[in-house]
Amino acid sequence: RHGVLDVLGYPRWVMGRDYLLNCKRGVLQLTVIKTITTMLDTAFELFSSFSSVNGNVRPKVDFFITVVNSISMSFALYALAKLHKATYP
Repeated sequence: RHGVLDVLGYPRWVMGRDYLLNCKRGVLQLTVIKTITTMLDTAFELFSSFSSVNGNVRPKVDFFITVVNSISMSFALYALAKLHKATYP
């Protein structure tokens, strides 16, 4: 047990049906998170073009969206690496 998620207390994935479901969830969460953050970004872009109030909020929103997308992408890649480990002969 020496992975980053092991250090953070994430439970170990045991081979079997649950293992593959965790891999699927890991990749699926990326599509859901990416869609939500894209809609949020679009909404803030439209809101900022109609309002001059949130000039100070936009950089914070961009940073938040970037962090959330990066974490989501990292977990999806972790899930794909685990799937590769399970299926590689």
